[in-house]
Amino acid sequence: MQYVPIKDVRASVTLNYNYTTSTKDRYTPEVLLGNSSEVYSYYSNKSKVYNRNQLSYVKPIKEKHLFSVYGFTEMEISASSEDLSKIRGTANDQFQTGISYNTRNTLGGLLN
Repeated sequence: MQYVPIKDVRASVTLNYNYTTSTKDRYTPEVLLGNSSEVYSYYSNKSKVYNRNQLSYVKPIKEKHLFSVYGFTEMEISASSEDLSKIRGTANDQFQTGISYNTRNTLGGLLN
């Protein structure tokens, strides 16, 4: 975005935001993993903000010279988090409830 509030003075703003999320879930039954089943879960999110503000002054002098002054601020902020769970040796190959120490309070599993 650019503004020209006064003749020969230009202000500009650049703003950018990126956000990425990725997940991966996998269950391997004990038949395929040497008598030990495995539950694998991965979650990742990344975000990035970029901002640049610029102020410039350009003045032509007698059509042969150019006088210019620039000033700017720039900022970039990045954040990320990742979570990985790998549970080996679950109870059996058929889940009908969640995997936790107290399965009565766990949501998910087989829907009938």
